[in-house]
Amino acid sequence: PDSKTPLDLYTYDTHAFDLDDYEMKFMAPFGHSFWESFPPVTSEAFRRQFERALIPYTKGNWQDAKEQLDKCLLIVPGDKPALHILKVMEEHKFQSPPSWKGYRDADDV
Repeated sequence: PDSKTPLDLYTYDTHAFDLDDYEMKFMAPFGHSFWESFPPVTSEAFRRQFERALIPYTKGNWQDAKEQLDKCLLIVPGDKPALHILKVMEEHKFQSPPSWKGYRDADDV
């Protein structure tokens, strides 16, 4: 896709490691999955709460998204993705712009 084609992008926090020390193919012979080798740092409760925040965010209900993201910060204070989304919404007074399509263009990130 080009830079104008929307795509879903997912990230998560894991423990720090030096990529030079890992070759992804080493996991298969030992029966390790990616998730076993690189488990998320955040709790399942946090990830579920963050998902509850993203649903109203993408739908343009930013007041509800703010409430849900505030709950995320009670679980993981200082979570940078939550803080960043809150900052973006605050710039718009927690009202999605009329042109809101459920995502921000890569040029806006």
